[in-house]
Amino acid sequence: MVNEIKPWIIKVSYGYNCSNYYGAYSVNNPLDSEDFPDDFYATATKELWNDYSYVVTGWDGSAMENDKDENPEAYEEEYAQLREDFDCDVEFTAYIDEDNEIDDVEIVYDEREK
Repeated sequence: MVNEIKPWIIKVSYGYNCSNYYGAYSVNNPLDSEDFPDDFYATATKELWNDYSYVVTGWDGSAMENDKDENPEAYEEEYAQLREDFDCDVEFTAYIDEDNEIDDVEIVYDEREK
């Protein structure tokens, strides 16, 4: 069974502790597939930011140098730069699911449907 479809876990992470997981069914690494959805990367990065932006900005912007009320323009510029830096540091990896984790994650790619 050389071309057997396997379950994969896709890990989207920023740093060590900030990760979201997704599932895929594929013969080979789904991230290497030409058919893998292009919009996944932007969507997953946005979801990761929504879940973990406080790591960068602090709770209620407490880690930001500029105050939102005192200098809103500088705050927005700083926020945008932090977001851009975050997006650039997001990593995407995939590994074969040997622990049946796939039942607990959203499936984002499925070669069984072909």
